Order: sequence, then structure tokens, then C-alpha cells
Amino acid sequence: MYFDTTAYNFWMFLGNDCGLGLGMGLVGATVFSKLIFGPFVLYQVSYFQLTKFAANDGYQNEVTLARHGQSYG
Repeated sequence: MYFDTTAYNFWMFLGNDCGLGLGMGLVGATVFSKLIFGPFVLYQVSYFQLTKFAANDGYQNEVTLARHGQSYG
């Protein structure tokens, strides 16, 4: 079972069976999917930013040490 099929069925469930209509059913299904995948996306973005900054910080430390005439390592 794929996510698009599940999301579509959930949209139809909210729209038809719960009586929200197709518009509000779509909004509800979208909010629910964002709530499910939001923490994973936030973790991925924060991990990428952390590794990007850590790599840049090491390079900046190397440049700073070379500028002051000290050996690196």
C-alpha cells in the first residue's frame, strides 16, 4: 500500500463519510500528513545544517591556525 493511495482514501473518508466535504476533507488529510511527516523533515533539516556547520567550522579552524602560523594536527 502506497502513501498516495492511503492519503486519497483518507481524504475520501473525511470528505464523504465524516461529512466534511471534499474541500475540508482535503485540508484535514493534508494537515494530518504534515503532522506525521513533519518531525522527520525537521530532523533531516537540522541534521543537515549541523553537519554543514560542523564541516565549515573545521575548515575555518584550519584557516585560522594557518593564519597564525601554527601547524594543524
